[in-house]
Amino acid sequence: MSLAPPCTFPAEPEISGLGVRVAIYAQNLLSFIPAISALSDGEVAPYELDAVKDQSTTILITAFGILISAMVQAQTIGLPNFHANIVLNLSWMNNTNAFIYFLLYVQHKSQLGPQRIKAGLTSWFKHFYGVTKSGERDLNLKQEDSTTTLQNPSIEPQSILAVIFRVKVRGVVAILGSLHLSMMSALGLWLWINPLRFGTDAEANACAIEHSSTIILGKNIPLASSGLRIWSILVYAVLLVPGLNLLWPIVLFLLLMKFYSALRKPHDRRDARRQRAKRLDSAESPSLLRTPESDPAPTVPPGITKRARRLARRSLWALQMWYNPFLLPTVAGLVLLFVINIIFIVDTEVTLRQNRFLLEAGEGDWSFGQTLALLLLVLPLRDLRVFGARRDVTGSLRNAVHWQAQTEILWDLVRRGADVNVQAEGSRYPTVLLLVVGRRTDVEFTRILLSSGANPDIADSTDCTALQSAASQGKVEIVKLLLAHGADPNIAGGQHGTALQAAAVAGNAEIVKLLLESGADPSIEGGQYGTALQAASSLAYPEIVKLLQPQRGGGHWLC
Repeated sequence: MSLAPPCTFPAEPEISGLGVRVAIYAQNLLSFIPAISALSDGEVAPYELDAVKDQSTTILITAFGILISAMVQAQTIGLPNFHANIVLNLSWMNNTNAFIYFLLYVQHKSQLGPQRIKAGLTSWFKHFYGVTKSGERDLNLKQEDSTTTLQNPSIEPQSILAVIFRVKVRGVVAILGSLHLSMMSALGLWLWINPLRFGTDAEANACAIEHSSTIILGKNIPLASSGLRIWSILVYAVLLVPGLNLLWPIVLFLLLMKFYSALRKPHDRRDARRQRAKRLDSAESPSLLRTPESDPAPTVPPGITKRARRLARRSLWALQMWYNPFLLPTVAGLVLLFVINIIFIVDTEVTLRQNRFLLEAGEGDWSFGQTLALLLLVLPLRDLRVFGARRDVTGSLRNAVHWQAQTEILWDLVRRGADVNVQAEGSRYPTVLLLVVGRRTDVEFTRILLSSGANPDIADSTDCTALQSAASQGKVEIVKLLLAHGADPNIAGGQHGTALQAAAVAGNAEIVKLLLESGADPSIEGGQYGTALQAASSLAYPEIVKLLQPQRGGGHWLC
């Protein structure tokens, strides 16, 4: 014969019913699928980051509903502090999406390429504040990291958080994540500053404080525990201020990166010594310098299919985790977030089960709110479908590049999230950037492609980069854009050699000066005429000869 409970408090199926809990559990666990898929090849492409952003935004918007409902009910008809604690557990899980997006954003920005940020606290501090070494705003950070935005990348409205705290808060995920943390903290402080006076249901609050408990990491802690109350107040006070509440997880992750980078330093030093030795050997043996004739493209062994090569690349994921400085911490962060979610699920379910004798009848009743919560799962499931469809869009862009489709078609595919670096094998211009620069003069589209992560150093079928092509054709504005987005002016190949040699052959003094100011090396030999100076002299371009001639009494080249 079971004993009657000393007291009871009302059931709240609309707030913490089975349907609501299952919906929150499912949508947060689903958020790991795009992240795992994005990291499956060792890199996070812009369209993959954009897909994660879409899903995170959807889940964060719906996560505000349970917080707002709990606050309104507590102030009107009453909400027991026991159920408010359950709401906080569910809200902690809803923060997962913002942190997943942050991890993938850091991974995306740390990858090799023109937009790469070095693995250091100082570099990332400057990045988040949007300041370059010269103290100017970094123009590369003026566009939100989304390939679906085809607006002028030099114009980006600042968020309220950025204005108040002077922090470069990026995109809607960061803003929603920060505001959700603040609203959750406000509810937590309201609850734990005085649990007995929370809301309007004083009788239910007294019953919960005296007889109920909560599970934290498998440990049963009474709701009346002073230690639980003090720690809760401290944690929620730290996370209350918008903008600043995102600094704590960011700092912790970057400190982890600093520790990981310290472990990698011996390996990096060995690589640096090997690179220096290789450069010295190349300087002593000019005949060993790379040319298209002496260093042909590697051939594919017979019998190796395209699918087999892709499988082989993905089997090297563990090796990529070592050579990519952020991949291992990113994967470790995702694993930690998944474990935290499982812990919250188990703790919440055990808490409800242990205290069900104090709940009035009706906690398990099905309600309209629970049905609505389950129906909202359609949104993250839809985002998963869109994520998979991005790969189809990328395939369409590859075909469009191969057949040199109209600019409007290329523009639309990039806007829909295709990978701008996808390569059409066997084409004269294998990437959309090479096609746009080599065959068309579209400065705005070039700007969008570069801001969306297009790699300017990929070569076409003649071993010529986009910078070399633009320099040979006299496209000054496009040359400026390519250099501003990290194009290497010293890559040798193609008909003329380097971009500087191509500009000298074309007789364009303005481009020659731009390349010299960007670090182009005039001593590199190649092409029909040898060095850029020899080309300008042979073709009788005195203004370019004057730019390229060394200064008297020194080894510096005039810029």
